[in-house]
Formats: sequence, C-alpha cells, structure tokens
Amino acid sequence: MNKKAASGSIIFLIIMPIAIAVLIVAYYALSDPKLKIGALALAVLLALIALAIIYDYFGSAHNRLRRKLASIPSITQGESIEKMKQFYTEIYRLYTRLSEHNKQNFYAQIIEIRERIERKLKADKKMELLIQNIGKGSLEDQKSNYQEMFELYKRLPEQVKQKYYAHLTHARNLLEKGS
Repeated sequence: MNKKAASGSIIFLIIMPIAIAVLIVAYYALSDPKLKIGALALAVLLALIALAIIYDYFGSAHNRLRRKLASIPSITQGESIEKMKQFYTEIYRLYTRLSEHNKQNFYAQIIEIRERIERKLKADKKMELLIQNIGKGSLEDQKSNYQEMFELYKRLPEQVKQKYYAHLTHARNLLEKGS
C-alpha cells in the first residue's frame, strides 16, 4: 500500500466514526424534528458509505489478491512445494474472479509465481534423478553428479532440503572413500 492510500485509510478510520458520533449526539441534542431526522439520515448515510468502503477494501477480489501477493516472498522461499502449489491455487482462484481490466494488472505477477514454482518442481525432479545415480559410473561421473546435486540442493526450499540432505551426504561420503 502506498503512503497516500495509507494516510487516506487512517484519516477515514479517525474521521468517519467521529462524524457519525457527532451526528448521533446532534440527533439527541436537537429539538427540531426536521433537524433530528436530517442528522439521523446523515449518520446512516455516513455509516453506509463507511461499510461500502470497508467492504471494497476487505471484500473485493483485487484487494484480497493484492494482499496475498504481498506475502509471496515468504511463501516461495522456505515452504514445501506442496504448500507453494496450494498458495498458487488460492491466488489463481482469486485471479480468475477479477474483471478483465484488473486481470491485466496482475497477469505478470501470477506468471512469475507460476514460473518460480515450476523451477522448484523441476529442481526437485532433477534431484530425484541424480539421487538414483549415486555411486554409479566412474569417479569423475560421481563427482559431476555430486556437484550438480549440490547446486540444485542450494536452490531448493528449506523443507525440501531436509528431504535430500541424507542423500547428499551419502554421495559426498562415497566420493571421499573413492578418492
């Protein structure tokens, strides 16, 4: 959220309740029935406007998507691939509910997230294949296999790294014994 929108929200959260409270107090303080009805009608109108603005902020799909996208870096860094796929599914569900105008604003971010997840899935699959080659081939083949495993290992999320740590150390131990 930019500074202008944040300051507008703060002003809204401070002024609207005060204005509604003043109008309600005016309703009870005034003796003229026409002024009472006017103050009450204005208080109800301000309350309805406040509810509409709050609904737009919390209920609209593009704002919910914007808030979800703001939490992306933490999700795609250390989470398991299954959680990332689940998160992407939630984001994509919100994306499909947007109007065509709003979809244009989010398309690049959605594609980038999908590509990030695909890269991690490919790295995970490649790691599985390299694990099957542990201890096979010449010493040079094993060394290149280990180096490739290590490079892939560094790019994997933390929870996936735990899955492959034992295999990586086993490959390293085999190399140390073989040399």
